[in-house]
Amino acid sequence: MRIIIIIMKKFFCWSLFVFAAFSLLLLINAESNPIKKVALVIGNSAYKTCGLKNPANDAYDLSKKLERFGYEVIKLINAGKQQMKEAIRTFGDKLSQDWNTLGLFYYAGHGCQVKGINYLIPVDADIKEQDEVEYSAIDVGFVLSKMESAGNRVNILMLDACRDNPFRSFRTATRGLTVVEAPKGSLIVYATAPGSVAADGKGRNGVFTGALLKHLDKNPGMDAELFIRNVRKEVMVETGNEQVPWTSSSLTEGISLKGTMPENTVTIVTTTKELEGTLSIWSFTDEFKTEGIIARFEKKHPKVKVNLHVVTLGAYIKDLTSRLRTGKDTPDIFTAENSNLIELTESDFYEDLSREPYNADVSDLFLYLVDAATDSKGALRAVSWQATPGGIYYRRSLARQYLGTDDPVKVGNMLDSEEKFLDVARKINQKSGGKVKILPSYIDYMHYPLCRRTKAFVGRNNKFNLEQCIIDYFDLAKTMYNEHLTAEIQQWSSEWFAEMNKKDAKIFCYILPTWGLHYQLKAHAKNTKGDWGLCKGPDSYFWGGTWIGINKNSKNKEIAWEFIKMLTQDRETIRWYAKTTGDFIGNQAIIEEIKNNFSEPFLKGQNHYLYFADEAPKVKGYIMGKYDLDIWELMKSAIQNYVNGTLTKEEALESFKNEIKQIHPDVIVE
Repeated sequence: MRIIIIIMKKFFCWSLFVFAAFSLLLLINAESNPIKKVALVIGNSAYKTCGLKNPANDAYDLSKKLERFGYEVIKLINAGKQQMKEAIRTFGDKLSQDWNTLGLFYYAGHGCQVKGINYLIPVDADIKEQDEVEYSAIDVGFVLSKMESAGNRVNILMLDACRDNPFRSFRTATRGLTVVEAPKGSLIVYATAPGSVAADGKGRNGVFTGALLKHLDKNPGMDAELFIRNVRKEVMVETGNEQVPWTSSSLTEGISLKGTMPENTVTIVTTTKELEGTLSIWSFTDEFKTEGIIARFEKKHPKVKVNLHVVTLGAYIKDLTSRLRTGKDTPDIFTAENSNLIELTESDFYEDLSREPYNADVSDLFLYLVDAATDSKGALRAVSWQATPGGIYYRRSLARQYLGTDDPVKVGNMLDSEEKFLDVARKINQKSGGKVKILPSYIDYMHYPLCRRTKAFVGRNNKFNLEQCIIDYFDLAKTMYNEHLTAEIQQWSSEWFAEMNKKDAKIFCYILPTWGLHYQLKAHAKNTKGDWGLCKGPDSYFWGGTWIGINKNSKNKEIAWEFIKMLTQDRETIRWYAKTTGDFIGNQAIIEEIKNNFSEPFLKGQNHYLYFADEAPKVKGYIMGKYDLDIWELMKSAIQNYVNGTLTKEEALESFKNEIKQIHPDVIVE
């Protein structure tokens, strides 16, 4: 695993000249007060066993790049433990000589974690057992302590120590490196997910460092957080989403990796004047009103009136984009749902919230929420206050009757693969004499294969991707239909909702996300409160979600940003929202604070927050794509034609692709 940590030790002090009550624009020019830059770069390849090809190249190439940016570089290639310790001490001494110093530590080579501590492996390490690691390797904490005690302005730590533990004598040690929490004012980037490992790379450089070098050539002055998003996308494309760089950030100010303030950024100093005016919001949901969000904002800002315009999801994109293109009576704020998020973020209708004057703090949000709303140019176009992982909501009474238990863990273990799910479906159908079915219909199972994908149906390159898991779903649906394992009740129909409320239920479970609990089950199943449980299924999945951004042509951007900031960054409001609605939020830090404090009566006292807190990090936001809503509907139609015998499987798949071509001629369908 590889890690980048950007630690903002202290922050820029600028003189602010305030004229009357007006805002002033300060152009920040780092070149007028250049920062001193010192780097320690280590690349270890020549191990006695399990040698590596790329780390020495990585260190050499990065050193040259940093020297061109004006860094004083201390470079070590194939270093032993003593060399590394001495170089780290020298590095720390140089950092402490001048407060206005950017320190960058880079390591490429083998690394491992033992008992929650990360270690860098010198080339002369002779390790036979796990308990010898701390005596033969370099504790990452040693590097951090030297940087911390130096008291300099900015520190960066990069660990390309993602190659798997090379010591076979203790292969049971945890894979990859462990998570390093981002302290206040810092950015942490893992080259791959925590506990995972990344490949050494096939070319001259490792995959992550190769992407890092490439983007240092293209955008060295870009804000670090935007820069890393671009590197992440490069790595994901290169590895087919096998390696997904991971981030944690608490940066409060922009900084670039070449040691300057980000290019084209300004700081806007605003007055504390009371907000006044009208804010127009367009959305496909009325939750801003029903959940009290608008009322809360208007209470905070009594001279602001918020108007909410709701359009049904099916017509939302067409109506919204038509209005935005004409520029007449356009909203100040508009929302996006996961099925249309990519289309909107790539349309250039949204403001870039990652830049001044917004500087949206997304450090505590789940990774997928940020990645999904970041466009192909690295601009953050929208943010979200909620996350929407899913689960299986099952009837406890039926579980006891047909499975012998209603315990969520035990029931989940019976359903945690597609084969087991089918076995349970058959068991319930057989034991009940065909009266009870596992699902309303095979369509309800759809989000499992959808979220098993590794690519979007239509990515930002406009190419249609049809993966095997979707093709296999055609056959699974046919099996469920032919064996009469589902009730064939149409999703969202009156009968679909009515079955939730019947005590003599004939539907064992509903596959729904976080919002399914509060907005579907609790709203339509009051008679069956307490007879529901929540458990895992064959895969982790998500469904839906709402992102919110600012119309770039809005004349009320200050009010619009205050609304979004209250909803997505104000911790008091986020806690209030979670407590009053029970809905699952997207802020990981606050989830950690509150997740143990929930007991949902509808679920017989089960803590749904604990379940969703475990599922949310598994969400793959990169499978969202353009035109998802249309494609899902076309897919369902094709499956139904195959299931009922109207078309063969091959004909149904071909029809599916042809329909996409007709509706969206810009999509490349092969």
